[in-house]
Amino acid sequence: MNKKSHKISVTSLILLLYLLTPQIGSGQALSGWVLDSLSGEPLVNANIWDAQSEKGTSTDGFGRFHLTINEGTSLLIVSYVGYISDTISVKELQNFELTFRLQPTAIDQVTISSHRVNAGEQFGRFQIPIQQLNNINFILGEQDLLHSLAGLPGVSLGDMASNGLMARGGKTGHNLILLDGAPVYNTNHLLGMFSTFNSSIVKNVDFYKGGLPARYGGRLSLVIDVSTREGNREEFKSDLKVGLINSGYNIEGPIGKSASFIGTFRASYLGLVVLPLKWLYNSGQIDTYVNYWMYDGNLKFNWHPSENDHFYASFYISQDVTPIYSGTFDAQDESGTENRLKWGNNVLSVRYSRQWNHHLFSKLQAYSSGYSNQQSTFNRDYEGGSISSEVNYNERSSIRETGLVNQNDKIQSIMPYMKVKHIMTVLKSMK
Repeated sequence: MNKKSHKISVTSLILLLYLLTPQIGSGQALSGWVLDSLSGEPLVNANIWDAQSEKGTSTDGFGRFHLTINEGTSLLIVSYVGYISDTISVKELQNFELTFRLQPTAIDQVTISSHRVNAGEQFGRFQIPIQQLNNINFILGEQDLLHSLAGLPGVSLGDMASNGLMARGGKTGHNLILLDGAPVYNTNHLLGMFSTFNSSIVKNVDFYKGGLPARYGGRLSLVIDVSTREGNREEFKSDLKVGLINSGYNIEGPIGKSASFIGTFRASYLGLVVLPLKWLYNSGQIDTYVNYWMYDGNLKFNWHPSENDHFYASFYISQDVTPIYSGTFDAQDESGTENRLKWGNNVLSVRYSRQWNHHLFSKLQAYSSGYSNQQSTFNRDYEGGSISSEVNYNERSSIRETGLVNQNDKIQSIMPYMKVKHIMTVLKSMK
């Protein structure tokens, strides 16, 4: 029993002496901290590098490091992202417990931000300022609202040269697009090359691609709620915008002390570009002639009789016309045909809103929105050098929706959520 205890004591003594005795060729052990020179904050994952042996280490979660260097090591490099690197000579070291204090360096500021979802805020909703959308240019430098929205996650255009948006597999017919609270049926100009929304008057866009509120009805895919500007209440302003596809004129200003207005008009001059082809067609040098014209306009009046009351009336109209000619109308040809396609929107929205107190807001809105599509065909046949028959055919289809909306928003002060009571009456007629 005594011999066994004696053997264990000898073994322990040898192990202790081995650990305490410096090992030949093992190098010098260094340890210490890497700190911020201004705040004294430990720098986590700072790099300590031995350039000669090409070995190094990094600081732990407390800013501390441990490194064994060779006898031939002369320099150590300490670095950290956003800080000026420090170089130290090993030969000048008198203490192997080191503290490095790195100086922050001036770099260009990079801000990464995101929209935090607060309690009561609806998921699937994006509130997009028009300034952000206007930073994106599309075809021939034109700014387009719907093409900008197509860049959001889960949203895509229906097909090439189309403004039909699809969200997460939905179809364009599942969408609801509103302008100042009134539905817009046709959102395309130039056969889908750009949308009917003039960015000069758009103020804000509420975009829903999931969890649609009940007040928007039973839409399946997405909702785009576009709000227009109220106009300048301090001074009159106007500007003319000239583009490669279309040009527009905007005017806005105050009406008295409590009212304002804004108006925009936009038209395409592609018809002027191809107008010389009409002369070739009339002279019989070509057999077919196609042209395109479009215009749209917005007009909005705002009145603030008091700080808590707001009244506005908004009007929008758009028109697209495509004439198609084939054959020439003279006695030398057997026939001539003229087709004309015309489609457009007209929207009127009137709303009164009142802030009763800090917790209750009411809105009463009446709107009327219509869309029409008309096709006319005129055909003339010749026989024996004289007109034998004429056919004039017109087809027109239209839809008009009239609605009355009363909405009361009650905001609870204890819990940060909004409770909405919504009553809507919609009358539809279709021709």
